[in-house]
Amino acid sequence: MAEFHEVDWQNASVQDRIAPNKALFRLLTQLSRKLDVYFDVLLEEAQEKPVTTAGDPHRNFRRGEIAKERSHKIHEWIARNHFDWAKENEPELFQVPRKSDWDQFLENAAFQGGLAVVNPFSRGVASLKPPEEMGGVTLRIGQAYGFELDVDGTGQAVAFEEYGGDWHPLPLGETTESLKADLKPGKNQLPRTGKGKAMPLYEHHGTGPHRFIFVVREGGKLPVDRTSIARLAKATPLLVFEAKTYVI
Repeated sequence: MAEFHEVDWQNASVQDRIAPNKALFRLLTQLSRKLDVYFDVLLEEAQEKPVTTAGDPHRNFRRGEIAKERSHKIHEWIARNHFDWAKENEPELFQVPRKSDWDQFLENAAFQGGLAVVNPFSRGVASLKPPEEMGGVTLRIGQAYGFELDVDGTGQAVAFEEYGGDWHPLPLGETTESLKADLKPGKNQLPRTGKGKAMPLYEHHGTGPHRFIFVVREGGKLPVDRTSIARLAKATPLLVFEAKTYVI
């Protein structure tokens, strides 16, 4: 067919599936380059099974000749985790946004108590809570703040900030690449230096609501990207903490 839209993989004919299958292959190839992740790693995650090692494992996929169940899984994985980018590249194939694996992870999470927004230079919260309609801890532009995470045991934490509908990794150490922090039982000041001293954060722009998610794995290590965390959570217990600020 010359044009296709969101595909009914279950009922589409073999011939009608060829064009969208080829589009999925192109997208995964481009995504592999974009993310600097091996194609097979993405494919295994998307189709939920290992890539075969016999012959040319991607020959049928390149030709658009793969099973409809496999096509559907790959299509949905891209739509859940890379919808905006996929829509720009294949708008006919990606028209209806899905909840990402990360969104589903947060929707199912049982949020823990124990995360507070604090003044890194003194004790206590950064400022008084605002009116209910604002939500979170009120911060002024340029005001220093940090986090205190209270946990029962040792483990590792990663954190993310949401602002304006977009999620960003929150460094927990001295560099932007320091995306993990090892935790000790009790109160942990974050972010912190390599010597354990609290480091201040500042909002220099971006007024309005900010949301922070801290993910903790007790007695183990964590990946640093949201998709991998959501996948890990399906088989491994993770603790999820939430804090909100409102910048004025």
